[in-house]
Amino acid sequence: MLPATTNIHDRGVSWRVGVVHGGKTSFDGTEPVRTGIDGRPAALALAEELMESYEREVRGGGRELTDVIADRLVPAVRRVD
Repeated sequence: MLPATTNIHDRGVSWRVGVVHGGKTSFDGTEPVRTGIDGRPAALALAEELMESYEREVRGGGRELTDVIADRLVPAVRRVD
């Protein structure tokens, strides 16, 4: 979960949630699974739901991560530079 922008003045406005592997602290090399989330509490709730689903359904139930994401999340809108 990261602010939607790196501009420090905009950090409270919109957030994004993504899936990263290992010890990464950014979405380098991957796209967020949802963007434009209003407020940090909503982003945290979404990230928690995704983590719990991963533990239960991917690690514990043999489903693919992409299927879990597709079931729960709206695909992110790709940023156009």
